[in-house]
Amino acid sequence: MRGREKGLTLVEIVIAMTVGAMVVALMVPATQLMMRLAPRMDNELTVMHDLDITRRWLIRDGQAFRSFTVLSSPGYGRFEWTDYTGKVPVKYMVTYSYDAENTSLTREERRNGVVKSTLRIARNILTEGDVKFEVLDGIGSVNITSTAGNVSRSTNIIVARR
Repeated sequence: MRGREKGLTLVEIVIAMTVGAMVVALMVPATQLMMRLAPRMDNELTVMHDLDITRRWLIRDGQAFRSFTVLSSPGYGRFEWTDYTGKVPVKYMVTYSYDAENTSLTREERRNGVVKSTLRIARNILTEGDVKFEVLDGIGSVNITSTAGNVSRSTNIIVARR
């Protein structure tokens, strides 16, 4: 532009349009890729979260238990121990089972026979067979498969007393 003239020259308009077209050309494929990957990434995060939460609870219970019993359907297993750290001993019984209605792994905690909590710790357990509790030479092993959409992941968690 010269002096006091207002407006844009044809060259400036062409340059601005070219830069704009290049930005759009880069953004369209990136947006399409993100739109396709977002549901899969969401499913990946969901199953990884399920497996992580289950691992944390099992390790926590596994460090305290004195006895472990493998249960029949719909139960998987029960950890039992007594806590002597307080004034009165507290007997813990933690049962893991399958909730078919909600397709989830549940954890029920009882203290001195009274239910204190019932939690759905893994919400994407499609079938009862997707979780297996086993004991071999005093060491527990839990194999769990979580499935969300078309993403399925499995892990084996070793549960051993301290």
